Order: sequence, then structure tokens, then C-alpha cells
Amino acid sequence: MNMDRGMAFAQDLDRTMVAFKDKSFEELERALMVLEEKWVATSGAPEALEYRRRTAEALFTEAFQRDLDWPRFSACMERVRVLGYSHLLVRVHVAALFARWAHRHREHELEARQALDDVEEQVVRADQRDPTIPDLRITIDQVRVDTGYRPPPAAG
Repeated sequence: MNMDRGMAFAQDLDRTMVAFKDKSFEELERALMVLEEKWVATSGAPEALEYRRRTAEALFTEAFQRDLDWPRFSACMERVRVLGYSHLLVRVHVAALFARWAHRHREHELEARQALDDVEEQVVRADQRDPTIPDLRITIDQVRVDTGYRPPPAAG
């Protein structure tokens, strides 16, 4: 992705988020879809995918912050998953917010625990020279402390 275009998109995304902070989620979602299409229309395939991912991640985070119900929250989470994770950091972010959301909505705790366990396993298997790994481990540990979602017992 062209760095200047990427920054310009990020600024447009931020301005839209601020402009719609007091509007309904549906209004925000429509505004972000319009913004996304504007940028995708003038982009090649890899760049367009990144704009879609960033938009999906912003909507998912907003769905968490607004404590949306399961159908809307899970639809946002699924869109992020379908578009793919651009970095392990995004995967951890999604699992962490899902765990925190499920801690308030107990009927989805099993799926959230599994998502947290799965992402923790990916962090353990990741290249430990990646400078983000220690922070990802801290994030997962903090979510476990805050939610009580302990890791599964070690095999052996």
C-alpha cells in the first residue's frame, strides 16, 4: 500500500468515526461503507483488500465499544475473519475484544475462550524475534486476568 494513500485513508477513516460517534451504529456503518468504496474504486487488489480490512476492524471495534447484540457483533467479527488478518496483532485484538464482550454476554463464553486459546497458541508459535510478541502476550494475559478465562491445562 502506498504510504501516502494509506495515511490519507486513515485520516478519512478517523474523521468519519469522529463525525458519526453520536450517530447510530447503522449510520456509522453506512458512512464507512461509502468511504471504503470510494477508496477501493481507485485501488489495486492488494490495496483494496487493506482498505476493506481496516474498515472491518474499525466497525468491529466500534461494535465492541457500543456493546452491540450478538447478531451485529458477530457479523462484524466474521467480516474481519473473512477478509483475513493483516497481522497477528489484529488476530489478538479480535480475540481479546471477543473475550471481553463474551464476559458480559455469558452465552458466548465457550467460543470466546476457544478464540483466546487459539490465538495464544499462534502467538507462542510465532517468530519470537517479532518485537510485537511480548506485548501480544501481555494483552492475552491481561484479558485472562480480567475475564477469568484461564488457559487450558498443559498436556503432560
